[in-house]
Amino acid sequence: MKNLDSFIHFEGVMNKLGHIDWSGETWYPAGSGAVLTFEFVSNQSYLENLIKELEDIIKIYPVNR
Repeated sequence: MKNLDSFIHFEGVMNKLGHIDWSGETWYPAGSGAVLTFEFVSNQSYLENLIKELEDIIKIYPVNR
């Protein structure tokens, strides 16, 4: 199994009004390939569905620590 460190970085920062500034980067191949960066803004009303979708992804692709 390949190590997925450095393939994806995703971050969200919420302000006091509930707006979330999202940013992300992904590399392929990791560390030395093409880089895709993105940013977008959403609000906290999307968090419940996002958390559920992330939990579903982790069930399919478990994280080994």
